[in-house]
Amino acid sequence: MAVAAEREGKNRRTVCVIGDGAITAGMAFEAMNHAGDIKADMLVILNDNEMSISENVGALNNHLAQLLSGKLYSSLREGGKKVLSGLPPIKELVKRTEEHLKGMVVPGTLFEELGFNYIGPVDGHDVQGLAATLKNMRDLKGPQLLHIMTKKGKGYAPAEKDPISWHAVPKFDPASGTLPKKCRWLTHLFQNFWRLAV
Repeated sequence: MAVAAEREGKNRRTVCVIGDGAITAGMAFEAMNHAGDIKADMLVILNDNEMSISENVGALNNHLAQLLSGKLYSSLREGGKKVLSGLPPIKELVKRTEEHLKGMVVPGTLFEELGFNYIGPVDGHDVQGLAATLKNMRDLKGPQLLHIMTKKGKGYAPAEKDPISWHAVPKFDPASGTLPKKCRWLTHLFQNFWRLAV
């Protein structure tokens, strides 16, 4: 979609949202590898709600994400690339130094290796901070990855206490937190079918 938007010459933004469970799939990495290789203007938002990738959330990380997604940092980074383009050994040294420094603070080395500019992790429940970061990222060129941390069931005590049971639940009574009893008719149907078949 990002390539099509670029070819059409329309000023559209391509945004993909993926969860931490789905990003480990081969297709996701294949797509990210391709997007990073062709330098497509797109934003991938990684919703990490299991803390399986990183636990670094807080004011420092949120502030760092806003700095790294801001115009000053982007301008300095792009200007540095142009100035150093005629000096490949120095450019490579500066690039590796930048990656090393970011890697000490930011757990995005894998995404950087795929060609993405990694921003995060940020608190996905801090709507104002998230909006500021997204606003900063809107005009960044090339593939971008915003890593947001969320908590399953945030704001609903029973779901916060037991996020696994409350993930993808059917209709329930929110006042009491009572889940409906499991429907066993399908199990009984297959048991009876199996008995008749044997």
